[in-house]
Amino acid sequence: MLSLGLAPGLLLAADGDVTTPAPAPAPVAEAAPLPAPANVTDVPAPAADIGALDLGQLLGTGLRAGDLGSFGMSLGGQKATVEFHGFLTLDFNERWGDLANLAPDRVRRTPARDLGNTLVGATYFDLGQAGLVARGGIADRVFPELAFSFNHTGDNDLEELEVPWAFVDFRVMDWLVLRAGYIPVPLGAVNEYHWADFLRPTASLPLTNIHLIPGELQPWSEVGVQVRGRVPLGGERSFSYAAYVVNGGLSQVLPANAGEAAEGAEAGEGGEAVAGSGPLEGGDPADFEGEYTFTKVADKAFGGRASLVAARGVELGLSGYTGHYTVDGRRRILVLDADVGLEFSQVTLRGEAVLVQQEISGALVDKGPLLNSVFRPGAYVLFAYALTPRLEPYAQWDFVTRVDTTTQDAGEWFTQVLEGAVVRSIIGVAVRPLPIQVPRTLVKAEALVTTLHGERTELAIRAQVATGF
Repeated sequence: MLSLGLAPGLLLAADGDVTTPAPAPAPVAEAAPLPAPANVTDVPAPAADIGALDLGQLLGTGLRAGDLGSFGMSLGGQKATVEFHGFLTLDFNERWGDLANLAPDRVRRTPARDLGNTLVGATYFDLGQAGLVARGGIADRVFPELAFSFNHTGDNDLEELEVPWAFVDFRVMDWLVLRAGYIPVPLGAVNEYHWADFLRPTASLPLTNIHLIPGELQPWSEVGVQVRGRVPLGGERSFSYAAYVVNGGLSQVLPANAGEAAEGAEAGEGGEAVAGSGPLEGGDPADFEGEYTFTKVADKAFGGRASLVAARGVELGLSGYTGHYTVDGRRRILVLDADVGLEFSQVTLRGEAVLVQQEISGALVDKGPLLNSVFRPGAYVLFAYALTPRLEPYAQWDFVTRVDTTTQDAGEWFTQVLEGAVVRSIIGVAVRPLPIQVPRTLVKAEALVTTLHGERTELAIRAQVATGF
């Protein structure tokens, strides 16, 4: 009999009659399986499942010769999000006075070391930064971030491509985050938060982050590991911390005999300016460079930062850094930093004080390292008031100086403070043309008065367009 399905429970016979099939026999209940005896060893273990993948699938690379693409094809299938962002800064500078003819790589650095440099004129445009940031999140646990920055684009002498930071965060808990890679050093609020040009009202960075803390155009970063986190304290209050171990930076001061040795080498006399052949000490921290080869020095640099948000808009921070800074490892550097930030309604008040101590050789070899040191104190204070969402005038005052303590004459120390001081005053205004639609685009204009050693003065104006997207 040929039958076609019409509806549940009905059949169509070959002669066209609709019939009802006989009821199916009742299913026979199967006996439950017996438990395996305790001494059975040849029963295979179940697969180790992690979600929908067994362990073999999870650990496999998924790569096959002859396939399209590269190893990047194996990154698909993760619960990942990827974001791309960018930032760009264009400066216009006009300078008058004794420091008008400074090289453009020192323009953003109100200089104390470049007097007499006459390489360029005093009026120019500078595309200081053009950068990209790629950041991702994987399963709300792993957060990699990578940045590229083109500095001084268009200047054949100074144009360079840099990687300001490249790291990965692993969030165990909100109060425990593990970070590894090329990490920004959390030294002071400016370097911790990296108030980029499109995030701060001023067009100029504080002198403390130009002369005392390396970085300048981007945050000071070092290769190493870090543990960080934030602990809520109820309401708007919280405690944050960061502790790290990194390679550290080395002074770029050349030994006293470097020039003679180089001349001897050119003359075929076998001279050689070898790193470590002189003390290489007392160099400006702003010129420190990362060190990756430790054939002579085994210790690393370490430090940390702790901050307390005592109320909404009120933050207090303390941070420090210490490590060797000479290639022979015999001289160490200590950096201490205290910062405060207050933001109430339309008012922004920020301040930071920095003290750098560098061990050097000196006449007081039997008096301990504190009396054979270079001390570099510095500070800045910023006040800004948003008249409207579009208009924010501001004023900033900052200074840095230097004291060599190889003498015990307190009067000479005071003289050094005055002679080594760089003091700067800034007044300006930041404009946000579209504060609601495009809050990260600012146009700024400021006037700067800088005095060096109490006798040389520079006047300057700076206009800046900064955007982050």
